[in-house]
Amino acid sequence: MNYGIVSISQDECKAALALPIDDFEDALVVISAQRANADYIITRDDKLLSAASPVKIISPRGFLDALNENGE
Repeated sequence: MNYGIVSISQDECKAALALPIDDFEDALVVISAQRANADYIITRDDKLLSAASPVKIISPRGFLDALNENGE
């Protein structure tokens, strides 16, 4: 796994505003995850869990279940 900090540009902030996500900070999370080529966004935020996103959004339990299914 790779870890790091993803910077956000003005264009990415504008892209976040264009997403169909009401919470701007949640939209920034999605844009950041997309930019970082993340496989998942792991969150307990119910609103974010139900958001439309190009990056798969799952709960911590869902992530652990996925790891167990894949034998990791």
